[in-house]
Amino acid sequence: KSKEIAAKISDHFEKQQINRIYYLLTDKKINLPSLTNSLANGLTPALNVTSHIEKKNNTFINSASKEPNSETDFKFIKPLGKYFLWSAHTKSEKPHQIRLHAEKAKIAILGDSEHGGTKYFRLALHSQKLEFNYNGSDQVFESEMPPLFSQEFSSDLHALLAENYAKRHQSYNILPGESYRLLH
Repeated sequence: KSKEIAAKISDHFEKQQINRIYYLLTDKKINLPSLTNSLANGLTPALNVTSHIEKKNNTFINSASKEPNSETDFKFIKPLGKYFLWSAHTKSEKPHQIRLHAEKAKIAILGDSEHGGTKYFRLALHSQKLEFNYNGSDQVFESEMPPLFSQEFSSDLHALLAENYAKRHQSYNILPGESYRLLH
């Protein structure tokens, strides 16, 4: 039965019937007039990126010479210290799509050195929400936002420690006064 369910869900992905919301952090400041004007007028800045994504020499790339087969909408959420939080809503599902489209939009993801991002202790991309209909019932899966995407930190080390602390708290029932190792 689980193979049957997996096949149905896979079919939803192929037919682009799944709504996905991601969040990303970048250190790239956008100075496009349309974004600056949106902020000045109290509107949410947004970018729409389309491209043809293909695998070439074992690497996924945007191919400018071909008809687009992928689309992503990015919305600026807020600054977080020296970083900027964006949401990404994919209208298609291609490997590395958000990473490639963020690079094309000049908001390369923090930690994504393969696609123009600044080196960081992790890839600052978070899958936050997945929605689809299964046998007439709406299915919604949401994950908690990691600290890195919800608060400002005084240093990258502080962010790393907060991320590890949150992961341990999700994995274990840690009582007040107990101690545990954050890093190995």
